[in-house]
Amino acid sequence: GLQALLAELEPELGSSPRRGASGLRANRRVVIVGSRLEARGSVDPEVVHSTGGARLNKGWAGRDAMLRYADTKLCNMLLAAALAERWRGK
Repeated sequence: GLQALLAELEPELGSSPRRGASGLRANRRVVIVGSRLEARGSVDPEVVHSTGGARLNKGWAGRDAMLRYADTKLCNMLLAAALAERWRGK
């Protein structure tokens, strides 16, 4: 998903800014769209790790679609925070 795509793009994102079509320096950035539903999300890192990302929490199989969506939005917010920390000062 998104994390795998960013892993592929990260070397390019971390390189020095290039000139865009307008001749101006084009800074690279990642935009992750969120929603307020992440507050209802639930992510258990142990479950994510043990299932290879197939499930996000212990109740994943029984959760309705809107709660699963909230879970994935929470994952996006956690990923954004991790990227901000990793790329701070670059």
